[in-house]
Formats: sequence, C-alpha cells, structure tokens
Amino acid sequence: MSKHLQDNFNFYYNQAQQFERDGYNVQASASYKKACTNLLELAKESDEEVKRERLERAKQLKAKADALLLSPKPPKPMAAEQKGSDREDDEGKKKFFPKEKPDIGFDDVVGLDGVKNYIRRNVIKPYLYPEHYKGIKTSRGAELYGPSGAGKTMLAKATAKEIDADFYAIDGSDIMSKWVGDAEKNVVELFKTARQSEQSVIFFDEFDAIASSRTKDSVVRKAVIAAFLNQTDGFDESDNKVLVLAATNRPWDIDPAIESRLRPVYVPLPDAEARRYIMKNAYKDFPIDFDMDELASRLVDWSGRSIDDFCHESMSLAADRATELKQPAESRIVMQEDIDKCLETFPSAIRKADIKKFENFRDSRKAK
Repeated sequence: MSKHLQDNFNFYYNQAQQFERDGYNVQASASYKKACTNLLELAKESDEEVKRERLERAKQLKAKADALLLSPKPPKPMAAEQKGSDREDDEGKKKFFPKEKPDIGFDDVVGLDGVKNYIRRNVIKPYLYPEHYKGIKTSRGAELYGPSGAGKTMLAKATAKEIDADFYAIDGSDIMSKWVGDAEKNVVELFKTARQSEQSVIFFDEFDAIASSRTKDSVVRKAVIAAFLNQTDGFDESDNKVLVLAATNRPWDIDPAIESRLRPVYVPLPDAEARRYIMKNAYKDFPIDFDMDELASRLVDWSGRSIDDFCHESMSLAADRATELKQPAESRIVMQEDIDKCLETFPSAIRKADIKKFENFRDSRKAK
C-alpha cells in the first residue's frame, strides 16, 4: 500500500510542477491537492518523526495549491532558443479547431432509441438545464462502446446538433506526442480551446488509444489520463459548457476512473426496422427487384456500415451486368441473383463472438 501511495504522490507532484512551470495554475493546484491527499495517507502509515515531516509538507502543498488559484496567469511563452526548432513545428500541428457544425440530429439517426433517450436524459438535459439538476451528481458525458459501424460517431455528431454546439473531433494522434510532457499539455490545450466556445462537444474517437488502463500502460498514457481527469473534474467550476463523448470498440481496456466521468453506453447493432431504413436509403436512387424485408431479416448481426457496403456491392454487380450487356445506365436494376451472390461472397465485418463480448461487458455493469 505504501509503495502505491508513494508512486501516486510522486506522479501528481511531478505533474503539478510541470503544470506550474507551463502556467496552468488551475491544473497545477488540482494536482498539488491530489499529491497532498496521498501524502496524508502515507503519513498515517509512518512512524512519528516521518509522520510529522509528511504532515508539514502536506500542509505546505495545500497552501501552495490554494495560492495558485488566487494568482492565475497565462502560459509562459516558448523560450527563444526553441523557436524555429523541430519541436515548435510539431507543437504547431497540435492546435485544436472545431469542425463544421454537424447537420444531422437525433431524428436523422434511425433506431438506437434507447441510446438516444439515455443521452437526452443523462447528458443533454443536465447540460441544458443546470439549475434543475443543481445538487444532483450528473455525468460529464458518455463513453459510447460497441461494434464498428454501429453509429457511435453519428450519435456524437447528432448530440452536438441537438444543442447547437461546436464539434471537436479528436483521435489519439491529435493528443499523443513523442515529447515528454506534451501529451498531457495537449489535453489541457484542447479543453482550454473548447471552453472558449459558447457551447462545445469534444468527441474522442478510438478512445482506448489514449485512455487504456493505467495499470497496463506507459508513463505518458498515465499522465494523459490524469490530465483528462483533472479537466473533467474542473467542469463544475467552468463558466463555459463542454460535453465530452468518446467512442471505443474496447471498453474493457478503458481506465476505470474514466467511468465516473463518462458513463459507458452500449451502442448495439441495428434492429430489423433500422436495417430496412438503411437499405431504403442506400437504394433510394437505384431500382431493385427483390424482397427487401426478407433481406433485412437475413442481415442480423450486421452493422449499419456493413449493410450499406453490402447494398453498394449489389449495385456494383447490377452496373457490371448492364455494361456487359451493353445496356444503358437506366437499365441497371438490383436483382435477387445479385443479392444471393453478395450473401455468398460479402462477409459481415462483425463477428458473433465480438457481439457476445460487448453484451457480457454491458451485463457486468448491471446491479446484481
């Protein structure tokens, strides 16, 4: 236990010093307080002399943390000798800008009613009506997990549309860096930029690339997670509104501390109604001569993306036939034979074993 507390103290103390050097006083204060908490726990396990020393140092750290909040200052400028260096070039690429505001809302997302209702109730409403939820512990956002192509990114965009927010789409390469200390600074810079918007949604795609469990990963990954936790812990103190959504295909790898900030939400594969909608949309400008309902019943355990790819593969077969028969483009028509051929040769990108794994993870979160 002592080694664990000592490691935590060293981590948060070093992180606090780095934040302080860079001028991020709010983040430095939060890290000093966490270092202080671990030091107080260490003091309980110490003999009298060491205990007194640790209690005195904890007192000093607490005072320092409080003082930092009273004297906020902007980040220090880059040292002159660094200008023009390769490092500056790398850091210049780490600026964060919102994407164009999404033009799809929840009404454009077919199916997934349970997921949409959950986001509306547990994420959007506390965000839009903070006074109504005062005194109630609410989530900072949601961690959307499930198979690839199930609609996680679309849900994130739709959430931004619902609240007319700026949309920041982030992946691991935007955050991680070869420079020691830069990855966590990227996290701080991202949230700082997002808070400058009147309303914003930060969307982390492939979230496991930056938020894998700290028990498994590198010092850099641990620092990134700590920076993320510090930023979300400070949401209540921010005047600006920021929602965080994340998508992952590996929810079991996400650090457990994340779940207290972003609630895991399972995004399942489309049901029969959603599968028919996806197909109708895919074939809307292409004539067909087959039973679409029957096909929808066969494409169970297929993602929306896979179904759309399947439809386009069948259209390609119809176009190939028209060219071989030297028919005009207007003669293209998807026949049952095209569907049968696709069913034989076009595999689903989703494996049943993977679906079972997601469902087991979902069920493991339920109260017994």
